[in-house]
Amino acid sequence: MKFMKLGTRPDTFYTQEAIRTVISDVPSDLTIRINNISYLLHKYPLLPKCSLLQRLCSNSGETSSVTLELHDIPGGEDAFQLCAKFCYGITINLSAHNFVSAFCAAKFLQMTEAVDKGNFVLRLEAFFNSCILEGWKDSVVTLQTTGKLPEWSENLGIIRRCIDSIVEKILTPPAKVTWSYTYTRPGYLQKRRQSVPKDWWTEDISDLDIDLFRCIVTAVRSTNMLPPQLIGEALHVYACRWLPDMTESRPPESSASQTTEFVEKRRRVLETIVNMIPADRGSISIGFLLRLLSIGNFIGVSPVTKAELLRRSSLQLEEATVNDMLLPSQSAASDGHFYDIDLVGAVLESFLLQWRRQSPGEHRSIRKVGKLIDSYLQVVARDVNMPVLKLLSLAEALPEIARPEHDDLYKAINIYLKEHPDLAKAEKKRLCQILDCQKLSPEVCAHVVRNERLPLRTVVQVLFFEQERGAKATSDKLAPQELFPGAGRQQTPKSEDDLSKLKLGPDEQAEGMRRSTTSGTTEIGHQKMTKLQQLEPKQKMIRKVGDNRGGVSGSKLDPKMVMQSDHGHDKGPFGFTNSLRVVREGKWEVTAMAVVELEEESSFSSSSDDDDDIDIYRAGEKWIEHYSSSHRILLVGEGDFSFSLCLAKAFGSARNMVATSLDTQRDLAKKYSNGIGNVRELEEMGCLVLYGVDATQMSQHFFLRTQRFDHIVYNFPHVGFIFPEGNGCQIKLNKRLVKGFLKNAKVLLRKEEGEIHVSHKEGDTYNKWDLVKKAEKIGLVLHESVPFCKNKYPGYNNKRAHGSLSDAPFHLGDCTTFKFRLAQSS
Repeated sequence: MKFMKLGTRPDTFYTQEAIRTVISDVPSDLTIRINNISYLLHKYPLLPKCSLLQRLCSNSGETSSVTLELHDIPGGEDAFQLCAKFCYGITINLSAHNFVSAFCAAKFLQMTEAVDKGNFVLRLEAFFNSCILEGWKDSVVTLQTTGKLPEWSENLGIIRRCIDSIVEKILTPPAKVTWSYTYTRPGYLQKRRQSVPKDWWTEDISDLDIDLFRCIVTAVRSTNMLPPQLIGEALHVYACRWLPDMTESRPPESSASQTTEFVEKRRRVLETIVNMIPADRGSISIGFLLRLLSIGNFIGVSPVTKAELLRRSSLQLEEATVNDMLLPSQSAASDGHFYDIDLVGAVLESFLLQWRRQSPGEHRSIRKVGKLIDSYLQVVARDVNMPVLKLLSLAEALPEIARPEHDDLYKAINIYLKEHPDLAKAEKKRLCQILDCQKLSPEVCAHVVRNERLPLRTVVQVLFFEQERGAKATSDKLAPQELFPGAGRQQTPKSEDDLSKLKLGPDEQAEGMRRSTTSGTTEIGHQKMTKLQQLEPKQKMIRKVGDNRGGVSGSKLDPKMVMQSDHGHDKGPFGFTNSLRVVREGKWEVTAMAVVELEEESSFSSSSDDDDDIDIYRAGEKWIEHYSSSHRILLVGEGDFSFSLCLAKAFGSARNMVATSLDTQRDLAKKYSNGIGNVRELEEMGCLVLYGVDATQMSQHFFLRTQRFDHIVYNFPHVGFIFPEGNGCQIKLNKRLVKGFLKNAKVLLRKEEGEIHVSHKEGDTYNKWDLVKKAEKIGLVLHESVPFCKNKYPGYNNKRAHGSLSDAPFHLGDCTTFKFRLAQSS
């Protein structure tokens, strides 16, 4: 920033309450009142330089003392005082921060060359031309200060000239940029780049008012010299500056008028940004578009703006990731569920409208979107408050062609059933009706048969379809005992290796359904096979009827047509109903097939306790020390995220992990040399990384409070080196941290064999933390304590995490990992 110093005399202005005067032996003969301030000054230094004061004094007559009121002077009393000090020859410092008010006040007082040579206006104009307009930040700051005097600044040409100077510098090739600028992107400083980034100018102009920002962006776009992506990046930076997460940053509840003003300002900013988005596809990311749409829904933008955001979002929907779509619901307080599934549904509806108009025969984009939606459903299904109808509405919105296979959809349904064990029977049936059993892979079909959460009708459909698929493959009518090992006679199970290939996510792997060591099937599986043996004569009947009627063969039985019969039909033995509706050549036909009546079959139902499940994933899981790829793991208080990355590399994936840090992303980049790189690797492997998570309040975190974990890990908790390590105050602060963490971790822990792991140093000082006693007081018990060996976690780097040596390691010595579980009473 550049400054100009005028005058040589010391400051002799004296202030007493609402009166300001100049210390002088000469009595005051000129009183000037501005707002509530009275200036007691002298005519001899002011009148020769101020034409306005000359005229006003001459009009007041020949009295020795004159009182004038200048309430309209631009800049108020502070700007007038600068002009008065200039007249007295008192030293003043001018910069971009006070130039506008001083220049406007000098113009108001008519301190021009016509009155006195070398007057204030001339000096200010020279400073403006030679210093402010030549500098980058000076021009931006000056333009920013014009917001206090917009009309004066516009009439005097300050705004126009500052904008011209800023636009000229923005269009300068980055290689020729020699002035300083603000650029705080995470990881930029660590790269030590010598070249100037193309978007170097975006952060500085984001401090401007929206109208001034719009003028600059419009002027830059009109030159067609910068790519649309750079314009989009400027809009993105500005939105991050002025449109933070509205659900997290609402104004204080002081008054309704202030709240209305707050929302109205944000609404005007958002609508202006949307109007400036370049028409080129890809100029801004789909994630940014969806965030604008989410904020727009909250603050109530105009229908035109909302429609435009929906249209642009739908055009780029296939470029989205699941993280882009995980937006908080604006009505979370009333509806209870966290994710805004309605917004995703609206964008999908708009996408389908355009797809049907333009390229209904093009399958690549619709299938890509279908896979994206199914992956999104798997995440929102974990929300314990998500209504089943909302999940169904989004799942059913996709056309059939969007899902060439239903494996991902099945995963979402299975996760939802697991997270909602109290779901009504009718809702379970309704949810599972969207599955097409013919589009399930053999591995998933094998899982369906053993899944006790599913309605029996879905299991029967899959069994029939698998039988028909086997019949087509062998062209022979095989008995159910041959199709399903374990039904009738004992066979060596052939499905374990195949089933281990099924990857339904870490939570599903963690379910751990126990496998029978003798027959290869569970007791509940044996009950299902017994029912199928009872169905065998009926199955043969349908084949016989099909052959006699000329064309409905066993191989043409559509498992989707195994439908629930009306309760009024006659029932035979074992609770069967003697009718089955099958579609044959587009018509409904009644055959003599026996179908299980699900509503009254209690022998197939079973407790949904996870301990009774068969673990079909163990063959594919990977371990590192106490942690498995089948565990859903929460890592707390990570430093440079090297421990999380170590686990992820051992598992080959991080989809079962959520890693958190108390640091912000910007702090992470400053403190750790490898922090941003480690996070990038983790996210690429599927890990969800959360910043700014306080371990003592994490159970109230907007996302974590909806989740439950098998393992919650906190390595070497510490509040920072506030006092010496052995100091009583330091120990007390660390004990408070551990207690808060354990309380919050207990809330987020799964009840069945969930564990909280705290790795801790050994020694007299650290033993005073009383970890075990703290845990017992809040309802936890010590399950096991084992030595912590750093070399068993390749790539893990322990960090001090505090102060100037944040990136340096600390001495470990003897360490222990304490494993806590919920007490039985909990």
